[in-house]
Amino acid sequence: VNAKANDGRTPIDFAGGATAELLRTHGGRSDSIHVAAKVGDLAGVQALLDAGAEVNAKDEGGWTPLHRAARYDHKEIAELLIAKGAEVNAKDEDGVTPLYWAARYGHSQVAELLIASGADMDPKNGGIGALLAIAASYGHKETAELFIANGADVNAKRPRGQSLLHSAAYGGRKEIAELLLANGADVNAKDRYGYTPLHFAVLEGRKEIVEVLIENGADLNAQAILGTPLHHASNSAHKEVVELLIAKGADVNAK
Repeated sequence: VNAKANDGRTPIDFAGGATAELLRTHGGRSDSIHVAAKVGDLAGVQALLDAGAEVNAKDEGGWTPLHRAARYDHKEIAELLIAKGAEVNAKDEDGVTPLYWAARYGHSQVAELLIASGADMDPKNGGIGALLAIAASYGHKETAELFIANGADVNAKRPRGQSLLHSAAYGGRKEIAELLLANGADVNAKDRYGYTPLHFAVLEGRKEIVEVLIENGADLNAQAILGTPLHHASNSAHKEVVELLIAKGADVNAK
């Protein structure tokens, strides 16, 4: 940050507004471009790059400026960094790429930009199924739709056999459940213990999710290690869910 251009100016001289003040405040710290990317100072990032800042410089956590732009939803800065040669698949010390942060916080426009710019759809930090799971688990429907449109497996499972639909059912995320089902999610997928998404919805008393699952062909009498959905609804004292299951034809004599 103390490097000088031909006219003798440093990055602090080039930087405008918030970034210049931040550089002065932090004494010209080596991660100045990361600060500028984080706060969304497009002019500052441009000035720092013009002054020789490294576009793929990593901070103490291994984050590049593009990680910061993705995390804080600064699309224009991400576009600039990529145009200047930013590595879209750069990994931090935990092996996480910028696309992960776009998925985690539902920054769909940044995610779309990264994918269009060659972001790895199967990174070591989880794969596209995992990235979809991240977006879905936080209820980021638009970002989840983007991943599905780009080939995400809607039936991807976690180590215990739970699918994305299991998670949506358990968490009560109706829009995500509907999105997954509309794109081919298995409504009767079973985890290693035999539990289906309907079991999960019933356990948490998610009546609206139960209705969606039934409408999409959920097996009312699916047997898991501890019984059918009706068993679990009864044990959990979810009266409305019990009534719904019975009204839809659940076997009250199932064992």
